[in-house]
Amino acid sequence: KESMMASKTMFQLIVALVFTLTLTVTQAQTIAQKATACSTEFSNVPESCMSIVNFAECLALAGIDTLDATDSVRVLTENILLTAQKNHPECANFKNPDAAPAIRTNRGDIEFEVNEGKDVKLFRFRRETVSLFEVDSRLGDLETQLDAVPTKMADLTTKVEKSIEDSAKSTSASIAQSEENLKGNISKVLDDAKMYSDDKNTELETKIKQSMNMLQASLEESVQTNMSAIQKDVTKNLDAMDQKIKDLEKLLNTTQTALQKELDSKQGVLGWKQCTYPKHDNGRNGAYTILQCKFNKMRDDTILHIMHDGIVRVINGWMILRITVDGKECLNHDKNAKGALAAAFYGSGGVNIHRPGHFGGVCYQNSAGPLKKGVHTITLLTTSASGDQYYAWQTGTKMFVQELSREGWQQDNCPSRASCN
Repeated sequence: KESMMASKTMFQLIVALVFTLTLTVTQAQTIAQKATACSTEFSNVPESCMSIVNFAECLALAGIDTLDATDSVRVLTENILLTAQKNHPECANFKNPDAAPAIRTNRGDIEFEVNEGKDVKLFRFRRETVSLFEVDSRLGDLETQLDAVPTKMADLTTKVEKSIEDSAKSTSASIAQSEENLKGNISKVLDDAKMYSDDKNTELETKIKQSMNMLQASLEESVQTNMSAIQKDVTKNLDAMDQKIKDLEKLLNTTQTALQKELDSKQGVLGWKQCTYPKHDNGRNGAYTILQCKFNKMRDDTILHIMHDGIVRVINGWMILRITVDGKECLNHDKNAKGALAAAFYGSGGVNIHRPGHFGGVCYQNSAGPLKKGVHTITLLTTSASGDQYYAWQTGTKMFVQELSREGWQQDNCPSRASCN
C-alpha cells in the first residue's frame, strides 16, 4: 500500500512538472503598465462605439486576462470598460467596418490580430494547412485529458486498496475457520484418546502431534498461497499504472515536438540585427578592415541575409569592398564562389563624388562549410584599392543582418549573363 501511495505521489509531481514547463510566465508589471496606458488613451477621447471597441482590443493585446482576477489594475480597467458598455447599449452589435487582420512584432515576437469569427491559418505550399486556433484547441484537449489523469489514478488506487482489503478479510475468515476446524479435530482426538488404555497413551500422543503438524503446515501453505496471489495482483496493477504514465509522457513530448517543429518551419525571419557606426569618417587608403558586426545565429539549418549601407569615394583609382563571415568568403547553395558578397567602385580624374555603397546578399555558407548556430563575426573590408579613398564622409555606416529559414526558398539558376530562371 505504501508503495502504491509513493507511485501516486510521484505521478502527481510528474504531471505538475509537465504543466509547469508548458506554461508561459507573463510579466505582470509590464501588462499592468500597458493596461494603464490603454485606460489613459481611452479617457482622452470622446466615448463612442469605435473608442469602446478600440479600448477593449487594447486591453486584450496587453494581456489583461492573464493577470489575477483580484489584481487592482485589472479590476479598475475592466470596471471602466463595463461602465462604458452600459452607458452605450447601442454598441452591443457594433462591428468595425474598417478592421482588417494585422501582423505586428512586439519585443521580437510575432503577433496576429483578427476579428471575432475569423481564423489564423498557416499554409505550406502544396502541403497541409494549419489553423493556430485549432492547434490551441488541440493543446487544450490534451491538457483536459492530463487533468483527468489524477482522478483516474485515484479511482484505480481506491480499487486496488479495496481489493487488498477484501482479500485480507477473506484470508482472515479462512484462518479463523481453520482454527475452528483445528480445535474440533483436537477435541475429537482427545475424546478418542479417553477410550484407549494407558499403554496406548504414547502412540496416541504421537498421532496427535502428527495431526497438529499436518494441520499447521496446511494452514501456512494456504496463507502463503493467498498472500502470493495478492502480491501478484498489486504488482500487476502498479506496472499498469507506470506504463500509463510513460505513455502519457511520450504522447505529450511527441505532440510538443511536432507542434514546435511545425511552427518553426512556418517562420521566415528568425532574428535580425542592425549594427550602426555613427560618423565613421575614414580617409585611409589601401586594403584594411573597415568594421565588424557580431550576430547570434539561432539554428543550424538557416541562412544569413547581409546588407551594407555607407558612403564611398574614390579619386583616380578603384576600391573593392567585401563582406566575410568569420573571416571567410560567402558561397552560394552549391558551394560556388558566385555567392561572394562584394562591390567594386571606380573614380577617374579629380572628380570628388561620394557615392552610396549599398550592396549585400544571402550567405548560404562560407568556405569552411555551413554556418552553424552561435555567434558569427561579419566583417566589411577592402581587399584591393588604389587612388585617393574616403569612406563614410560625414555620415554613419550600417550593417544589417537577418536569419532566414529555408522554407519557401527558390533555388537560383543562372547559366549565363543573359539568362536567370
